[in-house]
Amino acid sequence: MNGTEALVEVLAAAGVRYLFGNPGHTELPLLDVLAGREGPQYVLGLNEAVAMAMADGYAMASGRLGVFCAHITPGLGNALGMLYDASRTGAPVLVLAGQQDGRFAFTEPALWGDLVALARPLVKWAYQVERPDDLPRALRRAIKVATTPPAGPVALALPSDVLRAEGTFDVGPPAVLPARVRADAGAVARAGELLAAADAPLIVAGDEVGRADAQAALVAVAELLGAPVYSEPSSNTPGFPTDHALYQGALGRVQKAAHATLAQADVIFAVGASVFTMATWAELDPLPPGPALVQLNADPWELGKNYVPTVALWGDPRATLEELATHLRPRADVERARRRTALAAGRRADALAAADREADSDRRPIAPARLMRAVVEAVPAEAILVDEANTSGLSLRTFLFRRNLTYFGLKGGGLGWGLPASVGVHFAAPDRPVVALLGDGSAMYTVQALWTAAHHRARVAFVVCNNRQYRIVKHRLHLFGGAAARHRRYPGVELDAPAIDFVALARSLGVRARRVEDPEALAETIAEAVGSEGPALVDVAVEGSYPEREAAR
Repeated sequence: MNGTEALVEVLAAAGVRYLFGNPGHTELPLLDVLAGREGPQYVLGLNEAVAMAMADGYAMASGRLGVFCAHITPGLGNALGMLYDASRTGAPVLVLAGQQDGRFAFTEPALWGDLVALARPLVKWAYQVERPDDLPRALRRAIKVATTPPAGPVALALPSDVLRAEGTFDVGPPAVLPARVRADAGAVARAGELLAAADAPLIVAGDEVGRADAQAALVAVAELLGAPVYSEPSSNTPGFPTDHALYQGALGRVQKAAHATLAQADVIFAVGASVFTMATWAELDPLPPGPALVQLNADPWELGKNYVPTVALWGDPRATLEELATHLRPRADVERARRRTALAAGRRADALAAADREADSDRRPIAPARLMRAVVEAVPAEAILVDEANTSGLSLRTFLFRRNLTYFGLKGGGLGWGLPASVGVHFAAPDRPVVALLGDGSAMYTVQALWTAAHHRARVAFVVCNNRQYRIVKHRLHLFGGAAARHRRYPGVELDAPAIDFVALARSLGVRARRVEDPEALAETIAEAVGSEGPALVDVAVEGSYPEREAAR
């Protein structure tokens, strides 16, 4: 066989079902091989950023290897923003970048570039395969590295001559490493003693909890302590059942908010979390000086990265939490845990009441809280939410206190992720409806993904929170308190001259669409979109800036 046939055989042996990409001439051998066999299936994205985010969404939702095929330097360059998001999500993604024939690489031909150097800052491992004999081993190593905790993207550059070379190849599957490695027993015992003796323990649940299937184990520990649980800032998943009395929502990603929350604790237990990733610089440190810090993480890089923990636990979250629970049970104070749980439930009730008051508004344009509540109430229990409504979706997790829905959110911050990622989620769970909550500005980064959704009749309801602006930038510029706020002029952030017609745009790409301006029509329209056989888009006219609210008053 040739190198390309060996490539496909190794991917098939590893259980790969989909290749997400946008092809060029270096991918012609791959497409030709795929044409002569049943799988894997090539899924076309109309831009490399779209294809990369689809691979991320698939890997994120399935826990399986996602594969993105890039075309030389411009193709990989187009995908770098979404590759950054995948690196922050920790998704097991294999980037296969086509490269020019090595026999004339010295001449620096058109489109040639140093693909390894381009990808290396954003991946766990990157390598250019120079010898055909190394191709299967490089693939197996890449897959092993991508899928071994802490999971994350890897990249291989594949010159055309390597893919065309004929020979005898070992096309067996990659190694699979056991993931349930417990932390040091002595450290687990010390952590148990510290947490059991705490007067005000607080848990920060990171994305690694979900990837390790450790939610049930974390619930057991939290209930033994009666400790309130917060998701890490900008988390990809809650890491804890959102309808549980102890769950308090996401920890603020600005220093003042995080500091105020963490200052209530005397022991902070960070489980599979980054400690602590903030949005912008500030004088105030997010971690107060008083509380003791216990860290549990499968990634040793995260342990003690920014703060020296009192106890560091290096191990799999699920296995280690199960061991920790055995230390806590004999020491558990049931009555104290009950009192703490009641306090946490009261804070949840207060937060929900405040969100409901905002959502009860009949304002036009529609209050974002009204939309978020309608989404949470309208979707079926098996729905998967993909959230990139950066400002309009601020109340979403509060309303999720009422329902424990599957949720994935933008962690990396690179805009344009949500729309194609939701299509990738569909491929991971084709029998479940997917609901993508999107800002109008971010949707325009990768709107081409609507075509892929239509082409594959993906069960995705795209809900565009259309406030006709980059609201997060406008909000911060307004709070900056300078000339922009005084003159109510915000250069570079308005999207209303002309306004974007998302309904027409969606229909041009094969997706049925409807615009909603009446808050009373939200529930019915969202339910109809979610229940569609194929993709549907709802363009919702939502309230925008704070100056707009002031004018309404």
